[in-house]
Amino acid sequence: MAERRILALDLPRFAADRAIRRDPALADAPLALWATDGPRRLITATNGRAGITPGTPLADAQAIVPGLVTRPADPDGDATTLRALAAWCLGFTPLAAPVPPDGLVLDITGGSHLWGGEPVMLAEIARRVRGLGFAVRAAISGTAAGALVLARGASGAIVAAN
Repeated sequence: MAERRILALDLPRFAADRAIRRDPALADAPLALWATDGPRRLITATNGRAGITPGTPLADAQAIVPGLVTRPADPDGDATTLRALAAWCLGFTPLAAPVPPDGLVLDITGGSHLWGGEPVMLAEIARRVRGLGFAVRAAISGTAAGALVLARGASGAIVAAN
């Protein structure tokens, strides 16, 4: 029996990319999404052009970044889109699952040869996800947790099967 092989996709700007997909005019603007946390409004995601990080109070972010475009976060919409993206991944493998809030795992055990091997499959899936408008980092390992850690820290990494 083949050793399990898992391809993980980390979508580091998933919520912001999703907002840009809904409104392409936001693509070149410094964008931040925010949510209410008690009495405060905090940044939850950015498109990387703003120079601020999640957790920054919205008022501070607006003071730091002139012209900052803000939108309310939509975690329910993000979850729905992540599930839909996992379903789309079923075109590559019969087992794919969302890992909220911004990841996916695909069981590619025994199927990567259909794509020309693991490196080719990883590159092709990442290319297609980018084509959908999402920044992506990907990696392959023998476990979902291992592949996710690699994707988040060393995109493109493939841990050899034993």
